[in-house]
Amino acid sequence: MGDVTTNIPKFYVGSALATAYFFLPVYVIYLYQKGLSFTEIMMLEAFYAVIPVILEIPSGYFADVKGRKASLVVSLLCFIGAVAALLFGTAVWHFLVSMALWGASSAFWSGANSALVYDTLLTARQEKRYPAIWGRMLFVMYCSFAAGSVIGGYVAGVNMALTLIMNLVTGAGALLVMLSLTEPLREKRIMSKCHLHNLVHISRQAFGNRKFVFITAYNAFFAMVSLVLFLIIQPLAISLGVSLGSLGALFGLGSVVMAIGTLMGHRIAGKRATGMLLFALAAISGVSLLAVAFLKSPWALLLFLVPAAAYGMVQVAGNVIINGVTSSDRRATVLSIEGMTTKIAYAASAVFLGTVMDAHSVKLTLVIAGIAAIFGSGCCALLMSFAEKRK
Repeated sequence: MGDVTTNIPKFYVGSALATAYFFLPVYVIYLYQKGLSFTEIMMLEAFYAVIPVILEIPSGYFADVKGRKASLVVSLLCFIGAVAALLFGTAVWHFLVSMALWGASSAFWSGANSALVYDTLLTARQEKRYPAIWGRMLFVMYCSFAAGSVIGGYVAGVNMALTLIMNLVTGAGALLVMLSLTEPLREKRIMSKCHLHNLVHISRQAFGNRKFVFITAYNAFFAMVSLVLFLIIQPLAISLGVSLGSLGALFGLGSVVMAIGTLMGHRIAGKRATGMLLFALAAISGVSLLAVAFLKSPWALLLFLVPAAAYGMVQVAGNVIINGVTSSDRRATVLSIEGMTTKIAYAASAVFLGTVMDAHSVKLTLVIAGIAAIFGSGCCALLMSFAEKRK
């Protein structure tokens, strides 16, 4: 077995390469130019989210049985295929193939990434460092996303297809880095040879934990906020006269703010008042979206930085909470159960908000997302707070 401690710096590099999404700031506009309506684009997005729903738990179980490294390698192979299909696609079914591969990539990455980091530290008897390490890991990923967004926005002004070619290169680089990882030790309690029985058993245990249920429901409602931050902002910005270069810069700035949020997220999870802090994040995110809905200035888009910071904090806090209530023999599976639930909410939100946007307006779309954050995620956070006080 190689030196497992080298996994951490390698994963920093591999994750940075994997998340430098040069094409994402103009992804919706790229598909617009291919002749798709916003409803069709949101249907593709929903299809993308359905694939991880199907694969999320099996992929997490795959990571627990076959290894975290194997899962990450499969993820990057799927990502490269997805980008290639998007680049060379000319028909709707080509884009469906791209979304299917992209969804599979997300499923095999989700859970396995944080499980590899946690179990690497556990093997080195440094697991107490996990909240800070994972926060810094997400910080690096969001900074990479920010750089990719800024560069991609300006490159897209010359040639949108070039952003996809650049991602083929970074995806291949990330794959090489992940192939060099050392698989960390993990508990071998998995379990009986009946894999379906194991999955059902793990799922029952997960949903029997109140903290897991509340943070999972919280993230499900917060899925609408992530949709606004990554997709709905694009046509909104263009309608307000924002250039592609400025849109890329806005994505980059938002990603930097998310990155800063990830550095603070582990502090939320470590507090006794975690539920109330999560409620505050949901409330200010929802209010910010409502404010943007009623303001018609390009400068109002800067208000998106508030939910962006909250999103970064929630990503770390939720992950730390879930890792704290599970063991290494089922860690990736439990994280994937949470990921599956969130993606179901994301898929449903994509179809719903896309239809609302085409049939009504961006304003109503933002109002709905804001209300979901305040009352949906907010109520889940309050329930978590009440549960904490009863202990």
